[in-house]
Amino acid sequence: MSVGIWARKTMALGLAVTLAGPSVSVLAAQEQGESQEEKKARRQQQAEKQQKQQQEREQEQAKQRAEREERAARQQEKAQQDQEQRQREREQRSQQQQERQDAEQRARQEQRESQAERQRERAQQLEQERAARQTEQAQRREQAEEARRQEQAERQRTDQAQRDLERRQRRAEQARLEEEAKAAEQARIAEQARAAEQARANERAQQAQREAMERSRINRGNDARARQPIPGGNASARSGEWITEQQRSDIIRENRERSERFASSWSDRQRLARQRAEQLQSQRRNAYYRYQQRYVDRLNNQWRYNDWRSYDYRNDPYFWSPPAYRYRYGGSYYQINDYGADLLRDAVNRGYEEGFLAGQADREDRWRGDYRDSYVYEDASYGYRGLYVDQRQYGHYFRQGFDRGYSDGYNSRYQYGYRDNNDNGALKVLGAVLAGILIFEAIN
Repeated sequence: MSVGIWARKTMALGLAVTLAGPSVSVLAAQEQGESQEEKKARRQQQAEKQQKQQQEREQEQAKQRAEREERAARQQEKAQQDQEQRQREREQRSQQQQERQDAEQRARQEQRESQAERQRERAQQLEQERAARQTEQAQRREQAEEARRQEQAERQRTDQAQRDLERRQRRAEQARLEEEAKAAEQARIAEQARAAEQARANERAQQAQREAMERSRINRGNDARARQPIPGGNASARSGEWITEQQRSDIIRENRERSERFASSWSDRQRLARQRAEQLQSQRRNAYYRYQQRYVDRLNNQWRYNDWRSYDYRNDPYFWSPPAYRYRYGGSYYQINDYGADLLRDAVNRGYEEGFLAGQADREDRWRGDYRDSYVYEDASYGYRGLYVDQRQYGHYFRQGFDRGYSDGYNSRYQYGYRDNNDNGALKVLGAVLAGILIFEAIN
């Protein structure tokens, strides 16, 4: 209810009371002088008047209630309209927000699709570039491999030509030396014969005996020259001035002591081989285990036929031939003849072949490339029988070849060696590499 309406109702009620008050007083005064009927009539009029006033008041109250109800209804309707307006505004804002979100989501989706498309294009471009690089690298590798094969073939032809030239020169030198030796021997025999003719009978007999002994020694030397040497393959004995009997005896004694020392270490090397085999099995290096077992089998076969106690030193040309070269090892110079030099060359070649096979086995096992933990590298004795050179020197040059062979075998290449198809496919060190490892200087 508003303040204005309340004020108007209060004034109306006050006015009604004011008007009613004098009437009641007047009526009371008049009742004293009027008759009963008049009083009755007045009371009836007064009652009607009061009833009428009451009806007016009730009508006024009903009107006020109707006005209040109408105002309440209008307020409620307005509140409902306001609420509906706010709801419509909220819905509109929510719809606008949803539309903005949808628009942002569509923009992000378009951005992601655009980015994905750029990434696909970039990946396709990178794949094309990678394929092009691979193709280019493959072409370069093929060209490099072809160039390497041609270079290797050229080196092999050059090395073979050099070896052929050296063999021809050695044969010519050998033939010349043999002719000179024969002429000198014939002159010496003729001189002895002339001296024997001038001596007394007993001197002639002694001279004849000495000549017979000398001829026997010469025949033994000729047999030794004709015999193929043990380590070197097809090289013949060096001719010339043979060493003395005392020198030969000293060399034979030294070789026997060396062979005995080498034989005494055989059991220790076998025990070490068994330990390394167990270690390889625990490491699951199956390929290298098989390779080491084959190496040990070759050592056993070599050992089975290596009877140093009954070795025939007299029919070995090494023990008749004088030194032909010198080489440097461990800071000192050593002298050696053709047969000892061939043995050291064989040590390098055998080491290269064993190293190549060891590298292939480690690559097959996917083991780290390290040749130094190999039993074969540590043993380094295959092909050695205690003759000609010290075991430490043989092992040193064996390991020089092993190191290079392992690198080639592990990396599947022939940088330091080649496969000799003229020698049943044996693996050998290139001539230039071998010349860098073993440097022999001719004594004469």
